[in-house]
Amino acid sequence: MKQEWTEELEYLEEEGMEEKDSTKEEQEERELAISFYMEELSDMVELTKEEEASLLDQVLKGEETAKQRLIEGNLKYVIQICAGYIGKGIPLGDLIQEGNIALLLAVAEFKGTTQEEFRTHLEAYIREKMEELLHIEEQKENVGQRMVERANMLSEVSKALADELGREPSAEELARRLSMTEDEIRDIMKMSLDALSVMTSGAEEESEPTYPEDLQEVMEELEQEE
Repeated sequence: MKQEWTEELEYLEEEGMEEKDSTKEEQEERELAISFYMEELSDMVELTKEEEASLLDQVLKGEETAKQRLIEGNLKYVIQICAGYIGKGIPLGDLIQEGNIALLLAVAEFKGTTQEEFRTHLEAYIREKMEELLHIEEQKENVGQRMVERANMLSEVSKALADELGREPSAEELARRLSMTEDEIRDIMKMSLDALSVMTSGAEEESEPTYPEDLQEVMEELEQEE
């Protein structure tokens, strides 16, 4: 049983270690932390059905020691659920952390009476938290994409205005063309450049981000006006 679990954990580590926007040192630290955690889990005694049923009865009576054993005995179950979310954009470490928090809350909030009710409640609670984590990640990616799209839009408008005027447009002229305020133009430019900075920064070597030349010129012009 332990050998099978160790092999499963090794597979999960290999599949779930890749992380976006992380330096080599940060990723190595996270890999080491997960490896230690996996080793601890491999030595943990799994719950039998009989023991879990007994623990649930004790937990419902308010016994804290039983609650702790019930939580520890289900840590491997959290990993099994996390495995289904590997490759969807969330690092394995984050999945495990969120799953363990969900386990703690699920045990604390369980109001049922049977083992079957507990298993259903636990799985549903953990999966709900996994889906929430995925949703948050998707929202972050969407915001970053919208910032890039706005940067491209401003870049195109700026270039068109520069061709018309024979010089770089001011914030006022850009705002007038796009039916925005000057503050909105400045905010969009700054947020867009921040998003581009994150998306274009190197993972292994730190370097200054580069932007489209016309976009950079417009931003410099806006900074001079402030």
